[in-house]
Amino acid sequence: MLAGQKGQKLVVAMPGERVLTETGGPFVRGKSGPVMPWDIPEAEAVLGRLWNESPEAVRSTLLGNLRQLVSRHSRDGAP
Repeated sequence: MLAGQKGQKLVVAMPGERVLTETGGPFVRGKSGPVMPWDIPEAEAVLGRLWNESPEAVRSTLLGNLRQLVSRHSRDGAP
């Protein structure tokens, strides 16, 4: 999604506090093969450019989003 201009425009329109990363792997291919979880720093760098934030700030936002989702999920008693 981050590779093309259309996907980048969609990401810019999304509220940052609602964004999570996922690789889509092994079906999504990057420059060097299937996109894998260890490729997330590359996504953080792209998000940083799009959001005018450092990759570290993006990582903090994404981790906070994940924590909030997991916390909400466990509070709701979902399996």
